[in-house]
Amino acid sequence: MKRLYAIIALLSLQFGLFGQETPVLSKKERDEQAVFNILNLEKGILVFQLKTEAKKMAELERLINSPDVTEKSKYRLRKEKSEAEAIRKKFNEDLIAGIKANYEFSDFMVINDVDAEFLKENPSKINIIESSNPSLDLNTSFYLLVKESWTSGSGLEALIIHDRFQVPLQQPFPYYYKINSIDRLFLSLFSAKTYYRKSADKITKKLNSSLYKFKERLVLKENKS
Repeated sequence: MKRLYAIIALLSLQFGLFGQETPVLSKKERDEQAVFNILNLEKGILVFQLKTEAKKMAELERLINSPDVTEKSKYRLRKEKSEAEAIRKKFNEDLIAGIKANYEFSDFMVINDVDAEFLKENPSKINIIESSNPSLDLNTSFYLLVKESWTSGSGLEALIIHDRFQVPLQQPFPYYYKINSIDRLFLSLFSAKTYYRKSADKITKKLNSSLYKFKERLVLKENKS
């Protein structure tokens, strides 16, 4: 039951945060922004920002080492931390493999979220985990960011494409790809191990194909006009 309350509270928080981040644009503005982003992305870089849950892990470690926490609770916390680290490591590894195998629309780069603070001021400090080209330069290139976040409609975790200012893109740009579904979310109430169920390979294939299809629709529309 505690886990249920925690998830409900988290979803409520994420709905609010997502809404605050996304500016209200007219249809014309959204269309223009989508065209601008897809055409520039094709010549630019898609930066995949891996979620590390560093703050969560640090807090669990602090509690485990706290003299105020009982040994029984510490045992539970160690188990929770170990499970969370294993799940995160597996999903990130699968995501990297999926990106390398399936993403072709533009150049790409993979970084950790703890390095995101350097994007605006000093990209040269970023530890690049993988890239399609070792000579890629964020200082001189157009780029968009892919982050794990929460959809504004269903509140489900997804890979969401953001602009360089960390603001989520909007339709008609194909900007999000769900990691989970409602049924899988509620399965996670019973065990954290059941949370990530969608294949990272399928997610990255869908992301790549959606970008190509969106660009093709723009070209067809332009040729008809």
